[in-house]
Amino acid sequence: MPKAKTDNHQVGLPVSQRLHKVLFGFLLLQSLMISSFAQGPIHLNDSTDNKRIGKNIQYIEDPQHKINIQSLISGEFNHQFIQSEQEFPNFGNVKLTTWNKFTVTNNSTHHWLLLVDNYSLDTLTFYYPDSMGRYQEIKSGRSIPFTQRKYKTSVYAFDLMVPQNDTAVFYFKVSSFFMQYPLFIVTRE
Repeated sequence: MPKAKTDNHQVGLPVSQRLHKVLFGFLLLQSLMISSFAQGPIHLNDSTDNKRIGKNIQYIEDPQHKINIQSLISGEFNHQFIQSEQEFPNFGNVKLTTWNKFTVTNNSTHHWLLLVDNYSLDTLTFYYPDSMGRYQEIKSGRSIPFTQRKYKTSVYAFDLMVPQNDTAVFYFKVSSFFMQYPLFIVTRE
């Protein structure tokens, strides 16, 4: 009578180790599937109009306020970013800080702005790379006097400094109790 073929790697393992292997394989497959759905860079060209970017961002929740821009730039938290699945990020009415990350490729001749369409956000800090690759910050939000804002509008506006035919990574920190913030990219015109 012929012997049934068995996987010699699995036969001698206890059930708990076999389950761990199966679970590990499942989690690896799931993470690969999630990363395959992740949105890539936001591509802008001369025919681009308003662009909602909620599904193009990645975010990290920072309830203890321990993350800083240097740790993000170093890549220390790259594995903790979560791809947004919401057209308009909405974390509810909770006191929270989130860090958002997005990449823009500018294949246009336009000057672009990031708009945050919620005037009731407490503090917004926008980080952008300067011409030397160092990150600079712009603060806004209802905690900042209206007279100190570059763009005097009912929404928060930030210049997206991306030279033509170049790509840049931006970081955007939101600290507030009302954590809903529709994000748009529009031309300054």
